[in-house]
Amino acid sequence: MSVFFRLSVSFLALLLTSAASAASQFELTNTQARATFPMAETAAVYTTITNHSDQPVILVRASVREDLAAQVQIHSTVMQDGMMKMRQLKDGITVAPGESVAMQSGGTHFMLTGLVSGLEAGSAFPMTLYFSDGSEQKVTVPVVNASEKMHHHHGNHH
Repeated sequence: MSVFFRLSVSFLALLLTSAASAASQFELTNTQARATFPMAETAAVYTTITNHSDQPVILVRASVREDLAAQVQIHSTVMQDGMMKMRQLKDGITVAPGESVAMQSGGTHFMLTGLVSGLEAGSAFPMTLYFSDGSEQKVTVPVVNASEKMHHHHGNHH
């Protein structure tokens, strides 16, 4: 084997190890969306993000297919002047090293806006999360009945 070939193989192995390491730094659990009525224009998605790295990480945005919704925003629900209001978190969410952030009803969550059609219980859709370190995390979001308690589903993540 040539030196160039051995260096190329070593470099490729290093890149793959780094990519696998970055992907394993984040764990997504309890991922789900609530079913909506057919003409709904928005829907909420919930998940728990765990940062297994030794550095803080910022979830900066998320996306879904255009045939599902126009955009995904990160929202927080806050009490203001005696009323619950939703605010878009344009700077994202910071997850401290070794910590988890639960995105849940009544708190921080993803808001799908511009839904093409409602979300039907029993269906699922892919969503991609983007982090400040340039990494991406794909997850499958199961859709559950809004009247059901939020169950502990594990989203598929790679």
